[in-house]
Amino acid sequence: MCILFLPPASISQSFLTGQLYVNVEDESGIPEFINIGDTIAVELDNTDIEYLFNQYGVYAFEKSFPIVDSFPNAYKYDLENVYTLKCHGNEEMLMSLLYDNNNGTYKYIELIPNYYPSHTPDDYHLLYPELGNNWALDLINAEQAWDYTQGDPNIKIGIPEKGFLYTHPDLIKKSQW
Repeated sequence: MCILFLPPASISQSFLTGQLYVNVEDESGIPEFINIGDTIAVELDNTDIEYLFNQYGVYAFEKSFPIVDSFPNAYKYDLENVYTLKCHGNEEMLMSLLYDNNNGTYKYIELIPNYYPSHTPDDYHLLYPELGNNWALDLINAEQAWDYTQGDPNIKIGIPEKGFLYTHPDLIKKSQW
């Protein structure tokens, strides 16, 4: 088995046009949209951000993972504060300008990767029909993982119930850490 690590610069990445992930630190950074004739205007307390949103044609600002709102706080991992911003302008330039002008309103702003599926299993929801919806697997997009790998029969895993002693004679010279 060979594992190859490539530096990020060598991986070609495409991103969704006109969209950004925005983690809202301060709720005053969530814009209000007003229809003025055929255009949509943005209203915000922060006039610098309001100007940028209007300049770059921001027309939507929606929760990216609304299902997380129903989770206990211990399982939200700050995903309840992630929004998808949609705009008509250059999202990379807007992202750069927002970082310079947000004054702590947003924790982070990033481009949204564009993923291309290549394979999806046809029996995903048949795995455990007695359990109903696979909401936890759906949350982490487990079904889409098949688009990246379908597994390898040469890889063996073991799941101990009570831990293990990595210095045990059966494991010496076989561990991967």
